[in-house]
Formats: sequence, structure tokens, C-alpha cells
Amino acid sequence: MPPLTHRENAVQDIRGAYIRNIGLRVFRMAAGASSLCAGRCDSGPRGRPAKSGPAFRAVLKVRRRGKNRRMIGRLLRPLRSGTAKLAGNDPRVAAPVTIEVSSPEFARGTTMPARYRGLDGINPPLRWTNIPPSARDLVLIVEDVDVPLRAPLVHSILYEMSPTKNGIEAGDIPKVHRGAPDRVPGASLGKGSVGLGWLPVTPIPGHGPHRYVFQLFALDEKLPLQHKILSKKDLLAMMAGHVIARGVTTGLAEA
Repeated sequence: MPPLTHRENAVQDIRGAYIRNIGLRVFRMAAGASSLCAGRCDSGPRGRPAKSGPAFRAVLKVRRRGKNRRMIGRLLRPLRSGTAKLAGNDPRVAAPVTIEVSSPEFARGTTMPARYRGLDGINPPLRWTNIPPSARDLVLIVEDVDVPLRAPLVHSILYEMSPTKNGIEAGDIPKVHRGAPDRVPGASLGKGSVGLGWLPVTPIPGHGPHRYVFQLFALDEKLPLQHKILSKKDLLAMMAGHVIARGVTTGLAEA
């Protein structure tokens, strides 16, 4: 195997650092960057930041951090988790794609509106139809298949949903935070890549478009009651052989 070039080594180092830091720590760092100078950057004339002092230094820090992230995003652009490890592609949950999943806010495969992107973004509304009459339980798993990791990033999981439920509304899923509830009206929250709730759609600046895949599974029996919060891995094992239909839609986002 030929030796790696300097650029390839740099990309591998950055990817390794990203993988080590993914999760709540990265999420908090991003949140801190967006609010670093909130409420204290208008100290100069006409609402402009003063060219000295802590407010000005805060602005420079945010700008430099943004440039660095965009540069890192460009270096990581060839690296994407892909769809091979997407929940719906697990052979244990193979089933006909007969459920129609859509959002009233965006067409399949198009960019999600601004209110559903960024750190302040909420979950988009979803609608589904053609649930089989024999369905006894519904499971929703939302994943980002373009994150530069070895597997898609799980943004949210809902399970123990009634088959009579025909969708969710915008903001129904609380954002990931400490002490997040493990249930919302009509569903239990599973453990995503960062925690319980909705992980906001925040693709890496400069990394290109990310695909957010909303996957719905209809089961022929109710999931056994558990005393623990279920992860994607747990759910796929429990759903094996019980998925009778599924549906999917995709929204895009880019920073």
C-alpha cells in the first residue's frame, strides 16, 4: 500500500478527532459558539461591535472558529457514513416499503425549511398513511447518513406508538437535554446517538448537503415492556422478524 499523503494524513487525524468528540460535548461546543457574544456584541456605534475589549475579541473568536469549521468540513467532505448501516437496511427488519411517509413542510429529497435547521431547530411535522390493518406498534427512527462517522448519526427514536397515530407535529419531540423525559404523548423516546429527544439538524459547515432519513416501521406485535430506554441496537434486535411494512422520506440540510 503506498504511503499516505500529507493531506490524507490530515484528513484521518481530523476524522479521528471528530469521532472521539462526537456526542453531547460537540453539541455543547457548537451551542457555545453560536451564543458566545449574544447580548454583548453591540457595544460600538450604530450597533457595530467595538474594535477592542472582550466583545470584539468574542466576535473574532466566533469568526475564526467558523472559518476553521468550514475548512474541517471541506477536508471531511469525502467521508460519509453512507446508507449501509441505516436502520431500514438491516436485513432483520426487511419489509415492503408500502407506508407513505411525508412532511407538509418539504417535499421528499428537498431542503428542510430554516425553522427545522440549526441549533434552534425543532423536529419537522410528519404524516403517514397505508398502515397495515394488522399492525400493532409503530417505530420511528431518524438518521443522518452523511455524517463523517462509521455509522449514521441517530437524531431521534420514537417507539410504542399506536398504529392509529397518523403523524407527529412540529416540535412534538423535546430537544436533547439533561433530564429529558422518556415519554411524550403517545410514544416512548429511545436513546439516540447523543441522548433522549430530538438532536437538532446541524451539519458541519462546508461538508456539503446532509440527508436526514425519517424511517417508519410497522410491527405485527407490541414491543415487550422494558424497564430500560431502548437504543437503535436494542430496537433492531427486538423488531427482528416482526416488521410487516415500512416507509421512508428524506430531508436535506447544508451549512
